[in-house]
Amino acid sequence: MSIFQLRQIITKGLAEYFVNPQVTINILSNQSKKIFVLGEVNRPGAFQMPGPTNIIEAIAWANGFTHDAKERKVLLIRGDIKEPELKALNLNTVFKKGDVAQNLLLKPGDVVYVPATTFASAE
Repeated sequence: MSIFQLRQIITKGLAEYFVNPQVTINILSNQSKKIFVLGEVNRPGAFQMPGPTNIIEAIAWANGFTHDAKERKVLLIRGDIKEPELKALNLNTVFKKGDVAQNLLLKPGDVVYVPATTFASAE
């Protein structure tokens, strides 16, 4: 429900007890704008999007790649569980060649998965 609908419901409920109640609703945070960064990053988890966010920013929030990260095959998973949209991205080209076309903007609910290299460290 919207904040306007909530305000109407609360105002109507309070009208039984008060004359002309004035209700104000403020949103302190929006929990629905989360993205997830998983796999070979130093701090995997869910992150709140404060505004437009790209993949490099999301990986930075996760404290960057681990030593075993495969930067050439980062997977962006978008959409619902029944029909996810998958995009394989080569973030190595962003860092080495400045190819910003691979640094996509994220949408709420997106999952960024960084796989391990084939020869990941045994440590």
